Amino acid sequence: MPEILHPEWRRHNEPTKYPFAENATLRSGNNLILNELFLDAIFYPVGNAGNLRLSVVEIDHDSTTIHIGTPTVARLASGEFNQFDPPSEVRFTDSLGRAAGVIVSEPIRLSIFQSWAVGTHTFTAAQSAFAATVSIPSPEIGLRGIVLEDGTLFTGDVWLVGDDGVVLSKEEVEVPTVDCDQGKRLTRPIIRVDIVGDTLFRRRLCSPGVLFNTPRYVKQITFIEGNNRFTCTPDILGDIKMMAGNHLAEDTVLRVRTTEDGIKIESVGERTDIG
Repeated sequence: MPEILHPEWRRHNEPTKYPFAENATLRSGNNLILNELFLDAIFYPVGNAGNLRLSVVEIDHDSTTIHIGTPTVARLASGEFNQFDPPSEVRFTDSLGRAAGVIVSEPIRLSIFQSWAVGTHTFTAAQSAFAATVSIPSPEIGLRGIVLEDGTLFTGDVWLVGDDGVVLSKEEVEVPTVDCDQGKRLTRPIIRVDIVGDTLFRRRLCSPGVLFNTPRYVKQITFIEGNNRFTCTPDILGDIKMMAGNHLAEDTVLRVRTTEDGIKIESVGERTDIG
């Protein structure tokens, strides 16, 4: 049982329509919401831009579900409880399971819903608008989370990783300004998506040896002459360059050229016998 620190506050508001607006009729057909039914409330559903009301009451054989909504969204959040074992607080969540508010009452007060007929009972803004002090506007601005394929909401730190030739980057773009901001340059960060393609798509899609053979590159070349060994490794560009030079002879007959089968090293000219 929660401790009540200011019981006089409850006694002061009990005969009033609070947490509903003073001009709310609290009546829909044969259904009447008594002034003393709810003691207090606070609502902060995402997407609430104001003018919040109790929109729908669904009565089942053993449960009661209270929906709150706006002029554009009738069922913005809801709270459910067992009408034969009502609580002191009815907690509200939105369709994604996010906390959206709470109604404070007492079990004996909430048991009044046992007398309502089974079915769906709707209310208009004129009948059940809430007081402005119990509604915290929370417009749907920006990205709050990501809905996964199974319908669950993922929030917190989210990493976006490009794959299969998709490159993600952050950029700043200019946005239109209102009349009072003329002359100002307003920028907003955006996520840019570039589809550059995957050069190794065959390797990713095909089994090894079917449509793609993994190339085997030369990592180093070792020259051996007698007891001397010299090893060449690729430069920063991954190249090992082989060419005919004139360090020992200006008219060298050595030739190095490429063919379809690889590198060919040969000599040119004719052999001359002296003797």
